[in-house]
Amino acid sequence: MLHTVPFNAQDPPLYEALSYAWGSTESPALVTVGETGSAVFPVTRNLAIALLNLRYRDRPRTMWIDAICVNQMDLVERSHQVQLMGDIYKSATRVIAWVGPETDDSSDALNLMELIGTNVEVDWHAKTSKPANSSEESAFWGNLTHFERPPLDENQCSAIRALLLRPYFRRLWIQQEIRLAGNNVIIVCGTAHLSWKVFGNAIFIFLYRFQLDLIASSSSGGGDYNDRLEGIRRLCLPVVAQPFDSRIRYAQYSLCSDPRDRIYALLSIQEQARHNGSRKLNIRPDYDAPVELVYLQAFVEIVSQTEHLDVLATCELHPDNPHNLPSWVPDFSRPSQVEGMKNHYTAGFTFPNCGILADRVLRVRGKSTCRLQTTELFRMGERSWKDIFETIRHVRLHMSLDTPYVAGGTLLDAFCDALVCGSFAENSVPSQLLYQREMCRDLVKMTRDADPDWAGLAKIGPVMWTHAYFSEVFRCCTKRAFCTTEEGYIAVAPASARPGDQVCTLLGCQSSMLLRPTGSRWQVVGECYLPGLASGEALAGPLPESYRKTLVLDEDKTFWMPYLLNISNDKLELEDPRFDISEYPEPGATIETTRWNPTEKATQKCSLHFYDKDAADRLAYPWREENLKKRGVLFEDFYLI
Repeated sequence: MLHTVPFNAQDPPLYEALSYAWGSTESPALVTVGETGSAVFPVTRNLAIALLNLRYRDRPRTMWIDAICVNQMDLVERSHQVQLMGDIYKSATRVIAWVGPETDDSSDALNLMELIGTNVEVDWHAKTSKPANSSEESAFWGNLTHFERPPLDENQCSAIRALLLRPYFRRLWIQQEIRLAGNNVIIVCGTAHLSWKVFGNAIFIFLYRFQLDLIASSSSGGGDYNDRLEGIRRLCLPVVAQPFDSRIRYAQYSLCSDPRDRIYALLSIQEQARHNGSRKLNIRPDYDAPVELVYLQAFVEIVSQTEHLDVLATCELHPDNPHNLPSWVPDFSRPSQVEGMKNHYTAGFTFPNCGILADRVLRVRGKSTCRLQTTELFRMGERSWKDIFETIRHVRLHMSLDTPYVAGGTLLDAFCDALVCGSFAENSVPSQLLYQREMCRDLVKMTRDADPDWAGLAKIGPVMWTHAYFSEVFRCCTKRAFCTTEEGYIAVAPASARPGDQVCTLLGCQSSMLLRPTGSRWQVVGECYLPGLASGEALAGPLPESYRKTLVLDEDKTFWMPYLLNISNDKLELEDPRFDISEYPEPGATIETTRWNPTEKATQKCSLHFYDKDAADRLAYPWREENLKKRGVLFEDFYLI
């Protein structure tokens, strides 16, 4: 039976919402509508199977199902209904996540996940687990340490792998269907079911307690399995505020049928997580709009909301351009070829000076830092220690690592830094990594030998540290190039990098950006990492040797704030030692300033009041463009096409 009921988010009707994979639209099945069954309605075969499995035999079951409740052929209605999706799933009494019919021992997989998930308590932020009760079973699962060998046989591993590789978990729309419902979700596969919270607890154990390769190794789809686990991990995380471009990137391996959904499917969850007082994204779904226009509008809204240009770091220069996008607008429709770089502070606390001109040109202001001289692809093979080791060895053969580096220290220090793009255990509080810089130096030194002493790795550090280090090298360098510059820097850059490409520090962009000259204009090649230029050196000069950039997680565990660690006294400081204390406004001062306008029609004037010594605007004040100019920094405008 189909019933039309007015929807009021403040007083919603009682219903369950179905989350499922549409499947192929070819050869649709027919469902009957009405008491007489005289009317029929075409649905995908996946939905027909779900309805047969989920219907009650003895009573009605009230459900909201998108393919039935929304006229998918009417683009106007579809655009309107998409705006309501978040409220629909958030207001449901329960969300039914239909994974599919029982097959490949899926019931055994869910039973095992229930055993694990009910016996542990998980803190996703701290990446810790503990026993859920005093039983021996709970003590066993809750006290597992990092990367222990899972006490699972091959049949159990295969069942779990097959379950998590199902098409349902690749859907983009489950980002909001599941996450907006919180723990009010039930996973259903055939006749077996499991609460989302328990399911997520088991996923945590698979991710942070088992060595993933042991589960994935028996299948040629090991890489797909690890990618899928990472995608499911993000579904389990609490909904927190984050830049919209980051949310899009985190969902990049999910699938959708319409490229516009890369933006529209995440709007509700972005709004749910928005901080009070922060600017709302001014994006309304419109399935009649060209994809190019949708993505360009998303770019403008992201930069307007965040007041930074970090979204440029998601741009990649491709030989094909199906949506006719300028190089400065990310093609959100395709997964990134590479993992995003982390731990950047390239432009300090600067704000962008930019604007969109006619003919799809973006003007940005910044500083040229160096030009690429040589490029060589990292030839990563499989995700094995031997292949990663050989890749490092091949690249370092052309360098004398004992020589001084242009930014200080030795080339060995810079090379270790570049391989993991600055990500070391000592660079974050709390630490998110297991390995430290000194261990990395010892590992890289071992690459001098074609036939290294693998047993000697145990002397360098625990096996789990080595595993974590090689995994990070693989993440940072796969499908990227190792480069040198005319000025003596080394860099990790996009695979498409060429000699002559320009490395630039752009105001308001925390990644060094690689630009390619095209006449008087520039194309965005992508983000890059250069040791010695990742902590604001191009604008404020080198950090004193006694200081190190460190990211600190805030009290709400939602945001990483860049601090400077004073190594001499082991204290974290927000004020940058490269600026004199007189360059910071006094607490309580009010200063007139301007903010950029993305269309360059006008400049927005505003007043900054520096309430206390740690206020963000106060910390950013010495980094203002006019203040950096007084220090002798020369800026230029780049016109991106």
